[in-house]
Amino acid sequence: MKDGSRDLSVENTLGQIETDFQPILMAIRRRQNLTPLQRTKLAIFTAAMMGRSKKQGDQWLGQWLEHVEKVKRMEEMFEVTEPSLSQKLEQGLENSHAELVINTIKAAAPVLSGMTLTILTTNDSDGFITSDAPAVMYNPKAHRLPPFYRSPGLLQPDVEVSLPLSPQELALYCHQPLRYLYTPISNDVLDEVNRTTYFFAQEEFISRKGNTNEKWFEERAAPLDAWENRQPMENNQVSS
Repeated sequence: MKDGSRDLSVENTLGQIETDFQPILMAIRRRQNLTPLQRTKLAIFTAAMMGRSKKQGDQWLGQWLEHVEKVKRMEEMFEVTEPSLSQKLEQGLENSHAELVINTIKAAAPVLSGMTLTILTTNDSDGFITSDAPAVMYNPKAHRLPPFYRSPGLLQPDVEVSLPLSPQELALYCHQPLRYLYTPISNDVLDEVNRTTYFFAQEEFISRKGNTNEKWFEERAAPLDAWENRQPMENNQVSS
């Protein structure tokens, strides 16, 4: 704060969310059914993890800084000399990541609470990996769209949000109706989930035993139904 004191409201909020999460994780490890309150708290925890990563904070700040630069250019054009809007915006961005975390919780948690939750489970000794950006929002059908429209959003029908909870459990949110809360997965599915976690990491990922799998790092060609692959065919049909 300007007077040198610290506002710990965000830290205290995150601390409470993490405290609430611990008994939920214990219930999940025992494969217990989750009460509506526990599901809500897990959604809040997931939303907090979506907003608190450095990757998310950097992206948010970068978008706003681009806006500030545009405002500065406008101010120079009109020779603004008094305390300017750009200065106020820069001051407001000093704690942008903290505000992003709280705003993400407020916006994302209610949506996640209304989505279908399944806990993917594995008995593999290495299990799920995690990363410095563990909560992944991903649309597996985004490749069918033009690049401009591929950014995932929670209200997209096919979007998924995954969050590793431990090496043996991963929370998966989607809009599709699923029958079971706990879903054991094969090693092939485990590799695909870990590959997604790896490619959405910013700088670091964590493996329980330090082991890695080359399948996590595979860079693949665009699927046959990708938008880019459909364009030549559509153009040929039009020209013929």
